[in-house]
Amino acid sequence: MRFLKLIVFMLIILVSCINDSILKNNEEKDINISNLSNRTIQGLDKVQLFCGKNTKTSYKYKIIVYFNGMCSVCIAEMLEWQNLFKTWIHNMDVEILFITYTNEMEILQFYFEKDKIDFPIYFDVDSTFIKNNGIVNSSHLAFIVDSTNKIVYKDDPLKDSMTKNDFINTISKIK
Repeated sequence: MRFLKLIVFMLIILVSCINDSILKNNEEKDINISNLSNRTIQGLDKVQLFCGKNTKTSYKYKIIVYFNGMCSVCIAEMLEWQNLFKTWIHNMDVEILFITYTNEMEILQFYFEKDKIDFPIYFDVDSTFIKNNGIVNSSHLAFIVDSTNKIVYKDDPLKDSMTKNDFINTISKIK
């Protein structure tokens, strides 16, 4: 069993965080984060539940986290995302969705079971979510959207403390 875990770990280390094969066909430019007015999230109807439970569908807000499922660092950061949400989203009318694309489903399943990720994970089967939302060369990205899927926040709160504070401030405003 330890040998199997070691092999899985070694495979994860070999996986690249750059997802060129998926994103090279995506010619869309990234959304200008400072100008999100009238932008809505697209492609949620195309994702399929990978693991976890479907939740109720009517929330005041959704936090959608895209992460590259072929990036071992991104997968390892899932626990940090979960801790951030448990700290700042507790008892709020907010749905949390993780969306990923990967060719390595078994590795993803292993980490989610090991880390006991409590939130549903959806699979972007044909990269529609990536393409329609301008996720270009991003290993992970968070969106906060209202009940009409209008984007009120888009960035990576794990990249630095200033961006994390912006994310937390945005959450505080929607309470």
